Amino acid sequence: MPVARVLITGSTDGLGLMAGRSLVDGGHDVTLHARNDARVASARASLPEARHMVVGDLALAPVTQVWLATSDDPAAMVTGQYFYHQGPRATHPAAHDHAVQDKLLMSCAEITGVELP
Repeated sequence: MPVARVLITGSTDGLGLMAGRSLVDGGHDVTLHARNDARVASARASLPEARHMVVGDLALAPVTQVWLATSDDPAAMVTGQYFYHQGPRATHPAAHDHAVQDKLLMSCAEITGVELP
């Protein structure tokens, strides 16, 4: 099985932490999300093998998605942009690299058996 890159939210205890442990033990690249620095410290102590820790409040993620889908706000009536907490953000340079995107689509097709036109 290929190595998976996985982001786990709710990863500082309970099922999220257990899933993280299982994935790390399986050789996967795990990123844990925590709401604040204290939870990052707890997750890091519990699962030091996790490759990355991300701190941030994901509560606004669905708010931003709904805003983009339903708002009459001119700022939301755009396409091809990346938003974080209802504000535009710069994307990673790889998002604009056609070779990287082609490789991503080929990998997805390989994994799923579904090719996009």
